[in-house]
Amino acid sequence: MSQVRSDMSVKEILDTWPQTLPVFRSHGFEQFADAKTVDTVGRFLKLDTLLKQKQFDTATFIARLEEIITEKDDSADISLTHDKHAAGDVRVAGLLPCPVRIPITETFHAHAQEFEKSSGLKVSYQLEAASVGAHWFANNIDTAKGIDSLPDIFLSAGFEMFFDKKAIGEWKRNKKFVDTTSPTVNTAFDSIQIKDPDGDYSIVAVVAAVFVIHKENYPDLAIPRTWGDILKPEYEKKVALPVSDFDLFNGMLLTIHKEFGDDGVRSLARSMIANLHPAQMVKAAKQQRTHKPFVTIMPYFFTKMVRNSARSEVVWPEDGAIISPVFMLVKREKAELLKPLTDVLAGKEIGEILGINGLFPSLNPEVQNDLPASAPWKWIGWDYIYQHDISDLIAQTNQVFEAECQKEPLP
Repeated sequence: MSQVRSDMSVKEILDTWPQTLPVFRSHGFEQFADAKTVDTVGRFLKLDTLLKQKQFDTATFIARLEEIITEKDDSADISLTHDKHAAGDVRVAGLLPCPVRIPITETFHAHAQEFEKSSGLKVSYQLEAASVGAHWFANNIDTAKGIDSLPDIFLSAGFEMFFDKKAIGEWKRNKKFVDTTSPTVNTAFDSIQIKDPDGDYSIVAVVAAVFVIHKENYPDLAIPRTWGDILKPEYEKKVALPVSDFDLFNGMLLTIHKEFGDDGVRSLARSMIANLHPAQMVKAAKQQRTHKPFVTIMPYFFTKMVRNSARSEVVWPEDGAIISPVFMLVKREKAELLKPLTDVLAGKEIGEILGINGLFPSLNPEVQNDLPASAPWKWIGWDYIYQHDISDLIAQTNQVFEAECQKEPLP
């Protein structure tokens, strides 16, 4: 594990771990792409001093650096772990939120080794970062010819593939999966019916979408407090959306469409000023005034980078944070065999990595999720899911969104 410290100079960090440069650039520190600036200013500028200038949370920024460093330094070890039992007796795969993938993988690896010793079975697993989603799905899920070719345990956020009537959605209807999580859920979710009433899919956590308001960009503009506010004309071309985060974005489109129909999706498109990864929000704020967002919609995790101040404010929508579930699919016929592993993936230890370290609220009832005192949810609900062809609806809402965007391209 690397040892990034807040008292290290920017030059020391970039010289030791040059792969971290994109992290600095994506957070608005473009100047360090210039080697002369690194050799001069960066030689004396401490990381903690730099981050205080932007009111960034130091621990969170270091965690992001550590993630990138670990991805590179440990990639060979992790790949060997994945391939050690390529044809294992038990196969586990999935896509995990990037900020928590490494600690979850390390935790699961330790328990998988214990499982192998006690059961005599071999475990193969591949837990990738959610950012590789489209490519990974194409190579691993879209090509699945039947339930036997699917991993025994599969995890990922999102909606589309889980309700595709041609593959996983059909296997769900044929009762090929079973919910192995606790019958009770974390009290944070008492206000909604989050568990699958059919008992097929497990949900271990959620990705929650909230607002970050860049107050200094439009100091006279009222702060939006609800999703309906975001759709109002006064916010046109003033909202940065996480379109590239397809799991969360599709969840947003479904939720907006449920409540506001196609017109709501069109209004959301008109609101968009930029398609940004959440980590790029500060970079966007450095553009010309006409290109600055007033609102960035992002996963709750990334708000750790923002401190409420005269310049910015984190807003948990009054009508609820839109959520994209992190599903866990467990093959029903192997549920008993898999129980030691599914208990780990849905258990308190990994739940705390998700809910406390990552701010991806966990459904495990023993986890004390790090949430505001009032944190309502906006959840499309299982009734809505069962009453619609979700895959078709995602395609439809994306078409409506894109058609509206093409009428007036981004500035």
